[in-house]
Amino acid sequence: PESAGAAKAQELILGYQMDYWGYIPFIYQWFLDSMRYGHGVVKNFWDVRERTQSYKENLTIPIPGGGVQISVSGKRQVVEYEGNHPKVVDPWNWRPDPRHPVGAFQEGSFCGESFYKSYFDLVRDEDSGLYSNVREIPKVMRQEFGKMNRSDRERIMASNRVYGSKPDQYDTSIVLVEEMVLDLIPREVGLAESDKVERYICVLANRAVIIRAEPYPYDHQEFPYAAIESAPDVHSLLNPGIMELMEPMSQHISWLYNSHLENIRKSLNDRFLIDPSMLEMDDVLNPSAGQYIRLDPKYYGSQGAIDAAIKQLAVQDVTSQGLGTAEQLSTLLQRMSAASDAIQGQPRGKRSTATEIAASSQQASLRLRMMAKLISAHGMIPLVRQMVQNNQNFMSKELYLRLVGTLENEYQGIGKSVSEGGIMVTPEDIQGQFDFPIFDGSMPLDPVRYAEVWMNLSQ
Repeated sequence: PESAGAAKAQELILGYQMDYWGYIPFIYQWFLDSMRYGHGVVKNFWDVRERTQSYKENLTIPIPGGGVQISVSGKRQVVEYEGNHPKVVDPWNWRPDPRHPVGAFQEGSFCGESFYKSYFDLVRDEDSGLYSNVREIPKVMRQEFGKMNRSDRERIMASNRVYGSKPDQYDTSIVLVEEMVLDLIPREVGLAESDKVERYICVLANRAVIIRAEPYPYDHQEFPYAAIESAPDVHSLLNPGIMELMEPMSQHISWLYNSHLENIRKSLNDRFLIDPSMLEMDDVLNPSAGQYIRLDPKYYGSQGAIDAAIKQLAVQDVTSQGLGTAEQLSTLLQRMSAASDAIQGQPRGKRSTATEIAASSQQASLRLRMMAKLISAHGMIPLVRQMVQNNQNFMSKELYLRLVGTLENEYQGIGKSVSEGGIMVTPEDIQGQFDFPIFDGSMPLDPVRYAEVWMNLSQ
């Protein structure tokens, strides 16, 4: 009970942080990666962003008998944002410990990622104190980029990379950054005198210069990642995504439709058997709309001459039955994905009662609900747990929030009230111990039951 107020304050701060980074595309891409590649990965770290702000102020200079006001203008650095920074990680560039499955990557001894970053961004980070030795990074790598540069990802998955073209030795402003959080004994690697296992963060640039090597700064001591899988299996290192499971059927459906269209093209481009000795070949070789084909004069009036001179090849549509097979495969795809016509908002082919439609939609929703619970348990809760603890550990300034609508009543008494319906939340207001229940975001399909849900929420 003593942490209830702190929990609501954390909700407000997390909502502000997610809105700042535009959570809708972020969440969408996270889920899409899990469906497409089998797992989606998000990195979360503490970020402080400053910007230059122009200002104009009126200062009063005291003088005998009064004061003189002067106008002062200039520029100053102000903190624009302080808080969590969730960011989607390319699953192909994520580097978890391969001795553990994706669902248990936090049990590994290391975890990191590879990415490309502008040299000038690294210089700015060095000026802010994050990196060092940035100016010692060779502009051209001393060795090739390795598998990141030889990947067959485009051919296998038909997926694009972050860049339209692969960086090469001529891209001197792009640096390959390899960041790794790992367990080590500092004395054995010459970093410190401690002989105990500690967690460090190390960053290598262009596989030549270490630009960061320091103790891991986060109190939660977890790898700064959260991963979700669309079909988790703790006994398998990597699991296929739903799209990968559906791909063979989808390709077969595409082949059936393409073969049918090819058959139609063949029918439209008719071919004929002709006897050149019985026809005027100029008429045959130069066809046009409404044109006639003349017989040779010596066959004028001959019975059966036309049938003997030209005959169309019979073209049978052998692919029409494939359309029925494609429809059956589409139904199987719906069953695999639990995306029925009702869930997709498509009308059913036959007349159904409201009860039948509701029952069918409910059964499909139960399968989707299980997937949502897995996503909540394996991805959302670990991510939010890290974000909450980061707020408790690193938040250094008060945060002003304005509440509108029903939020003003729901969060009444949280923080310190300020003018115009706003509140001020301090670092002391968010301290506490919290539980994170699994939530699937489901609502009842029957509109009559919505009132019951809202009544329970308001209690």
